[in-house]
Amino acid sequence: MKYPNKQKLLRILEILKKDSDEEHPLTAAKICDLLRDEYGITAERKSVRRDIELLSDMGLAEDVYPGGVSPEMRGAYYADRVFEDWQLKLLTDAVTRAVFIDDTDAREMTDKLIGMAGPSSRALLEDNLQEHTSVPSNRFRYVLDTLLVSIKEGRQVSFKYFDLNEDGKKVYRKNGRRYLVNPYNIYWIDRSYYLICNTDGKSGLSTYRLDRMDNAEKEEAKRLPVTNLPDGDLSEKAAGYPKENASHFLGSRIPVDIRCDKKWLGSVRDVFGYDNVTPLRSKKDTYRILTVDAEGLYISLMQLGSKIEVLSPESVRSTLTGKLEELLEVYRSKE
Repeated sequence: MKYPNKQKLLRILEILKKDSDEEHPLTAAKICDLLRDEYGITAERKSVRRDIELLSDMGLAEDVYPGGVSPEMRGAYYADRVFEDWQLKLLTDAVTRAVFIDDTDAREMTDKLIGMAGPSSRALLEDNLQEHTSVPSNRFRYVLDTLLVSIKEGRQVSFKYFDLNEDGKKVYRKNGRRYLVNPYNIYWIDRSYYLICNTDGKSGLSTYRLDRMDNAEKEEAKRLPVTNLPDGDLSEKAAGYPKENASHFLGSRIPVDIRCDKKWLGSVRDVFGYDNVTPLRSKKDTYRILTVDAEGLYISLMQLGSKIEVLSPESVRSTLTGKLEELLEVYRSKE
């Protein structure tokens, strides 16, 4: 069967993408065999060589036929990979660590990413692929897609929102009534994706976890611009949410001064963000944390335990002391 030259050229490009890399170049003769076996295309070696030269001129292939190259390394390979190996490793690890997507979606995404690599790199990535943390099948992908489309088109979005009870069953808030919001940004913070939005009828910003949403729908109504909220222009606050609110929730941003041995400074910055922790010149081993005065702050401080001491403000120190005493009382009551 005869095929137009343009289709043959595209098939050669597909073969180079799939079966070649710098360590596995393909000769024109081998490409002819693959064209015949995989696509039923009959081609002459000289014709394939001309196509390789064209792809090489376009920067899509690397031609290593010139003299001085050992025979086993002569041929051509695909030279326009979108990602390097280390980048694909980061991306596949991010997918396998994403607990909010199900196993089927995770496998599909990692297969696509690994398929973008050359033969030797595909084997390396497969051998180093982490097992995905399994979650029950959910509709996260549809929720995310609906929110992205709504943000792009400037529309409101509605959804049901739930918590999980002790049996892992959904318990809908507001007795199952739908939330209606003006969506602005979606950020991955800690281990979850959050929608940064304005809840319709309220003045400021709100946040909702995407993996706690059900039945998300794009609405016909236009969203209220983030620059025109009752509280004013909150575009800067919405854009800076991840930096200011990592591991926390929306709230008043305050400075918290702590004492911390330098060997634990890395742990503190891991929790609050590198840019949010700065040294104080007044006293040795003292630092200022810019954070949010919310429940998440005290959870993070208790996680750090004796590695740090809160110096000020007194309100944070007092609240933390009270929570620690409550925790201690729980264990004392068991004695």
